Amino acid sequence: MRIMHFRQTFMTFKMNAAKISTLVFLFAVVGQGESGRRAPPGPPPCPLQPPKVWVFEMPIYPPPLSYLNSSGGFTGLYSELLQAVCEIAEKECDYTTIPVQQCMEAGPSGENIAGEGLMAEWFDGCFGYGITTERQQQVEFSNPFSTLKSNMMVLPSSPLVETQNVTGKIVVFAGGTLSSPQCLINHGVTGFEAIFVNGHAAGLEALESGEADALFNSNNALNTESAELVIINPAGAGTDPDMQCISGTALMTKKGSEAIDWWNEALETYKASGEFLSLCEKYLEIGRQLYFDKIGSYPEGANVHDICFLD
Repeated sequence: MRIMHFRQTFMTFKMNAAKISTLVFLFAVVGQGESGRRAPPGPPPCPLQPPKVWVFEMPIYPPPLSYLNSSGGFTGLYSELLQAVCEIAEKECDYTTIPVQQCMEAGPSGENIAGEGLMAEWFDGCFGYGITTERQQQVEFSNPFSTLKSNMMVLPSSPLVETQNVTGKIVVFAGGTLSSPQCLINHGVTGFEAIFVNGHAAGLEALESGEADALFNSNNALNTESAELVIINPAGAGTDPDMQCISGTALMTKKGSEAIDWWNEALETYKASGEFLSLCEKYLEIGRQLYFDKIGSYPEGANVHDICFLD
């Protein structure tokens, strides 16, 4: 009897266990269905976006700022400065060498007009552009990192070497640049006729052809393109023939660009480290040697302040 009772009890337990298992399975299926209706599967996760590459227009200037070497490769103080500052800021940067008119071009009267490429954001900024009040009304500038003066230059055979007076004379300007008629007027030079060309080389051609009497353009002691010209002082005796038309050259961007903030912070860190001064001294010596190789003598009075803004 004990055996029968145990067998019946065991069978009853097995039946009850089977019923419980069935109920658990049904509840699980129903639960999954309800859960599926309440929270449908979401979209697959988005792939990680690659870091932004900041692209800046790099001008071709006379050595040692920004130029092509003998192999046709791009080099100069500007390209090394760009690399160093971007590394400090932990930004990925690159450059393009499209025509400078896409950054700043000349209007009908030689006024500076922000270029289409800059304003349409074909790139993030323009490297090494002079800071002027006129330009600041249209674009934004970083802290300055290099310097550039402006000079009135004539051929050695010009009578202006003696008279130093451009009243009634034709002065050629490389349109869209920092060396503008207004800068001359600000220095007390008036009474001249202005014509505009595209770049320094075209200005030299205007002098040599007799189309213009004098060329007013940016310059420094290392500029071999101006080495054969004579600097005159049309502002009069007792004034400096090196005219300051800008408050330094800098990174130029469309207004509101995020690049200005991170660039300024990293640039000041670079300057404070002493490495910026070392870079400037390096390119001063490179510039002096390049000048000697082309002209046959070293430039007089060239110093680090001719190429770098160290204040």
